[in-house]
Amino acid sequence: MNVQTEKLKLIEWLVQLNDTSVLSQIKEIMDNMKPVENLSIISPDELKKRALMANQDIEDGAVYSLEDVLNEDWDQ
Repeated sequence: MNVQTEKLKLIEWLVQLNDTSVLSQIKEIMDNMKPVENLSIISPDELKKRALMANQDIEDGAVYSLEDVLNEDWDQ
């Protein structure tokens, strides 16, 4: 999938769209999206370092079960 091509198709579709309910739904999705400006690209070396640290955490037992994570109250 070429992201730029898909974006252009969406723009063309949006320009022709007259259904206000669909526009409202799209706006709601847009308003609820978290900004991605704080994302950064990491180097292969950094990725390897993080993977090794994660492996060490697993060996040390410094992990959480999926059940614990799912039951966590993330709104605090």
